Amino acid sequence: MAERPLAGPVRRAVSSEVKPGTYQTTAHLTGGKVIDCYWERSKNGNIVDNNFVTGSVRVTVTIRSSDDTFVSRGCGDWVKA
Repeated sequence: MAERPLAGPVRRAVSSEVKPGTYQTTAHLTGGKVIDCYWERSKNGNIVDNNFVTGSVRVTVTIRSSDDTFVSRGCGDWVKA
């Protein structure tokens, strides 16, 4: 069974709500574009990586097992790459 996409906006606990791995936005699958997308990975309340994308066909992020939270806003849905 395929994993369900992470519907945005997203704030998920890593391991219990989202599995570690590489994810990408889905806008490119329908010919769309991601505009004003913010995502962040954090551990113990500290941001370990983040990005704000003003415009792109696709956004990719790798969520690590050491992360405890993944947040995204304005990115749309995410699927495992």
